[in-house]
Amino acid sequence: MPQWKKNVMVFFVAFFIIDVTYSMVMPFLPLFLERDLGVTSAAEVKLWNGLIYGASYLTMILFGPLWGWLGDKYGRKSMVLRSGIGLTISMFLMTYATNAWQLLLLRLLNGALSGYFPAANAMTAASAPPDKVGSALGTNMAGAMAGTVLGPVVGGVLISFMPIRSSFMIAAIGCAIVTLLTWIYVKDTDVEKSIGERSGFIYGLKQAFHTKPLPTIFLLGTVVQFALVGTNAFLSIYVQEFPLGAHDATFYITLATAVTGLASVFGAPFVGRYSDQIGAEKMVALCLIVMGGTLILQSFAQTFVLFLIFRFLFGLAVGGVTPSFNTLISKYSPYDMESRFFSYNNSFFNFGMLLGPTVGGWISTAFSTRGLFSICSVLLLCCFVWVKLFILNRKEQFKPQI
Repeated sequence: MPQWKKNVMVFFVAFFIIDVTYSMVMPFLPLFLERDLGVTSAAEVKLWNGLIYGASYLTMILFGPLWGWLGDKYGRKSMVLRSGIGLTISMFLMTYATNAWQLLLLRLLNGALSGYFPAANAMTAASAPPDKVGSALGTNMAGAMAGTVLGPVVGGVLISFMPIRSSFMIAAIGCAIVTLLTWIYVKDTDVEKSIGERSGFIYGLKQAFHTKPLPTIFLLGTVVQFALVGTNAFLSIYVQEFPLGAHDATFYITLATAVTGLASVFGAPFVGRYSDQIGAEKMVALCLIVMGGTLILQSFAQTFVLFLIFRFLFGLAVGGVTPSFNTLISKYSPYDMESRFFSYNNSFFNFGMLLGPTVGGWISTAFSTRGLFSICSVLLLCCFVWVKLFILNRKEQFKPQI
């Protein structure tokens, strides 16, 4: 088996385990604050939950470019292993947090030491044949989405018979397994170390923002993640606005979440393969118009069944848009700067994820939850128009830097 396929297999498993460990812990953070960390006031629980939840995104934004630069300078695999070790240590320490401040600081540390996904995607893109990059990155994405879907179920089962604190230890063990698998089975492609001017941190930032259409792609990623996370954060509230059946509301919320996640899992590798055939630029445009169209249909849906159908179609597009963005980053990045450019893209993604729940909360309060879905759909459709005008119609002007 070619080494690039071995890398993809390991990264699929690694992305799955990392997202399982993350999503099995974070949904139950309010319970951990109440039961184990002594936060009793409902208002304080909400405040600490928001701060702790968003803390890692902040440090990921700040430290991501640094890790990308070091990956190009010293090898991508070293950064993947560094991230795996960092995630293991921070999750392990969270097991012993005794108050909310300690957990907040450890979440900041967790974000600062992370970076497994962009480094692994850079390795995948560099090692895969050019006509297989989209499908390879789509496979990585499928592993991540599968972990996101399964994680809350695993977490719910675990806390039913053991303390919530134990989930952090299990998460640390999962991250340690990922690190070990990466160390044994993953091999980096031969990378000529950057020397002179091209190895400079500031030079990399300037190059990224002068390499068209990458600045547009970075901004598009921020808007997409804002719309995705912003609407997902209020999904449970929106579901309860529909006339529901005899089951508890939790059943319908779980169903709506699972439908989107499963569609993304199954859609990511197929969309990635199709992207290799028609081009990542066209696939980004297609995913954006499907996401925007189905999101506005969700805002007008009158029955839960219709809402589920639109959520499924939305999930298919979600599963394809991130691998397509990553394919474009690989396509337009200089070979010895791929890790940096993937990290820059990831920082913009995290910025959108940080803004989504906060700004989305203000929009939902001012215009209702349906209004939030409508506004996010308009943003996505505007992104489609932007891609159509400034990438699809002008892509012949964009040349990869050598």
